[in-house]
Amino acid sequence: MDSRIVRRRRSERRGAMLILIAVCMPLFLIMAAFAIDLAWMQLVRVELRVATDSASRAAAKRLSLSQDANIARQEAKNAALRNTVAGQPLVLEDSQIVFGESRQPSPNARFLFTPGGGRLNACQVVGQRTQGSAAGPVGLFLGGVMGVSQFEPVHTATATQLDRDMVLVVDRSGSMMRDLVSKVV
Repeated sequence: MDSRIVRRRRSERRGAMLILIAVCMPLFLIMAAFAIDLAWMQLVRVELRVATDSASRAAAKRLSLSQDANIARQEAKNAALRNTVAGQPLVLEDSQIVFGESRQPSPNARFLFTPGGGRLNACQVVGQRTQGSAAGPVGLFLGGVMGVSQFEPVHTATATQLDRDMVLVVDRSGSMMRDLVSKVV
């Protein structure tokens, strides 16, 4: 091929990639913003799950030990404050902490929670970062590009404390040794 023809073809294509990059760059930015905010939302959900799980577990444990719902409610609030959700401690209100009974209908079934009851053995905590909650909604980093600037996660956790009484009996009288003595002889 003639070198003049090759040079002319190259000069005709010069700048074609620049146009392609200019067209694709906004799409790349939108996809990056979406990926960053999606990862942030997942992290906040995990933090909220950890905070509500620990609050409900702490309340159920304290309820088992003290048999006092007010002390257990305060323990749930303290446990929630020790955990951050989106960089802020989770603040629980009294209405987000419910005590009740939890029962397992059959051996392999899940436990069913019923608010209230005579024998309180469970605590249900609703952790939320919404417009009406104490900490408010979670802000997104680049969500404004897509028209969404806030995220409002909610997670419910229930913990059941099943107390088991165990007894150790030591028989020092020797009355139960009859079978051992007869087999040795």
